[in-house]
Amino acid sequence: MKRLTAFFISLIILLGSSCISAYASQVKEITVSQRELLAGASEAIEKYLDEAKDKASDNLIYKIYIPSGNYLLTSALHIYSNTQLVLSESTVFSKGFSDGNMIKAGLKGETCYGYDGYKNIVISGGVWDVNYNGDSCAMRFGHCTNLTISNLTVKNIKNAHHIEVAAVDGLDITACTFSGYIRMNNSSGEALQIDVLHTKEHFPAYDDYDDTPCKNVTVSGCYFTDLYSGVGTRSGVVGSYFENIKIINNTFENIREKAICCFNYKNSEISRNTIVNSTCGISFEYYPSGGSVSEKLCMPKDTGKKNAVLSDCQSTISNNVINIKKIDETGESYGIFVHGASISKQQAESLGFSATDFTVKNIGIYSNEISCFSSESRGLFLTETNCSEIIGNILVGYTKADEGINAVNLCASKKNVIKSNTISGGFNNGISLYDKSGISSKGNSLCSNLITSVISYGVRVAGDSGITIKNTNNINSCGISSLCVSSKVVDMYLPDVTFKSSKPTQTGRASLRWNEVSQASGYKIYRSYGYGTAYKQIATVKGAKFLFEDKMSRPGRTYYYKVCPYKKVNSTVIIGGASYEYALSC
Repeated sequence: MKRLTAFFISLIILLGSSCISAYASQVKEITVSQRELLAGASEAIEKYLDEAKDKASDNLIYKIYIPSGNYLLTSALHIYSNTQLVLSESTVFSKGFSDGNMIKAGLKGETCYGYDGYKNIVISGGVWDVNYNGDSCAMRFGHCTNLTISNLTVKNIKNAHHIEVAAVDGLDITACTFSGYIRMNNSSGEALQIDVLHTKEHFPAYDDYDDTPCKNVTVSGCYFTDLYSGVGTRSGVVGSYFENIKIINNTFENIREKAICCFNYKNSEISRNTIVNSTCGISFEYYPSGGSVSEKLCMPKDTGKKNAVLSDCQSTISNNVINIKKIDETGESYGIFVHGASISKQQAESLGFSATDFTVKNIGIYSNEISCFSSESRGLFLTETNCSEIIGNILVGYTKADEGINAVNLCASKKNVIKSNTISGGFNNGISLYDKSGISSKGNSLCSNLITSVISYGVRVAGDSGITIKNTNNINSCGISSLCVSSKVVDMYLPDVTFKSSKPTQTGRASLRWNEVSQASGYKIYRSYGYGTAYKQIATVKGAKFLFEDKMSRPGRTYYYKVCPYKKVNSTVIIGGASYEYALSC
């Protein structure tokens, strides 16, 4: 009896949950007739959007269909929570008014904070043609949660963005096309602008400015063509970060300035994009690289709010194919640009900042293919970027570069790993490290890179900067030399170490002896506890000493050793190849 009762209770619960699920997924579908649309498209659609505003809920979704045809919008559309606006593939909306957006979330003057304004909005399909009419974005959304825009085209914008969003948590923009742009002022001009609600200058038409950024954004499978800039963010608020931004699998063609620009992004991914014929590929900034700092990096509106400034971005730029050529004469040209800064306390105070460290830390730049087609186009340019990885990238210069135009530039950047990259062609130098404002590029590591056929040097180290160069690099056929340190050509290859007869000491400790290697500044000692197992560096012997006693060794054991010569030139360290494995029984 108890089992039967339990069965019926479980059945009631199951049926109840099914009913709730079915109720939650109820959709009211409305098709706006062509007769209504031709009589006045804006009024007809707005009537049903207003009905959805009053009646739609989390349990009742309004889905409004627009049939095929060409329709003139004479005023803005306003969409609210739990509403879907679906256009036929061949539907065209043309803008017939100059002031305002073609569609936006909510009405001006509605009180919203954070992400709590509008939710569960879908806009899909059709063509939204602004016709260069007015200086407003085609679409604008603020204070939203769960916004989806898909399978539509937005085109022909003047002095504005195709789509602009701010304070949105959960934005998915998929398979959209952005095209056509005229810039007649100093507007930044991203087709898709991901913004923060700071002031009306940053984001007009939403009155509740509480410094809320966007988060959990995915832009995928979109096509950007014939634009000033593609997608991204130009400015931010100190300590306020755009988190979990994914810009993946998009195509950018004929971009006059930047294809992708990221400002104050954390835990984000920029990957598998194709960028063709753009002045700049991808920029990633924590501190403005140009223009007015105070206009691009702002203090919080709430002066009592202490936003933590964090260098650790934990973001990746990977597997992008980037073909760049300087189209815009006013800016610089590069494949990938990363810019941070540490500023003085005096400079911070003059800007009203409480923080001085705006460096970029822990960014991964992996497996990108960058092709440079103009003499002013750099491959990678990193400024005050620390503890990051540049691994597996291919950089090719197809024209003879101007002086100072290099494949990889590290300016005032520290503790970065540069590994397994391939560099070739017309770059002035393969990898260049230098100082800025007294900050040196030090503690960087270079291993397993192939650098060939550049104009001057494979690696050039200027000023007080330095790098550790391991013998696994293959740097050859460079115009002048493989390595230049502080304006001097340096031989970057060292002979191998040869062991002399070695034996344990009287106390049973391992004692190594080897022949001198010319030009070596010292030797690095590595030990393993078994044949063919991993080695760990245990000591550095400096100067003209060719003897080492392993005080950690013990009688009755066999140890395996390798010795690498190294040469130090200013702050640069060149490490030679390891000796053959040497076994010593104590």
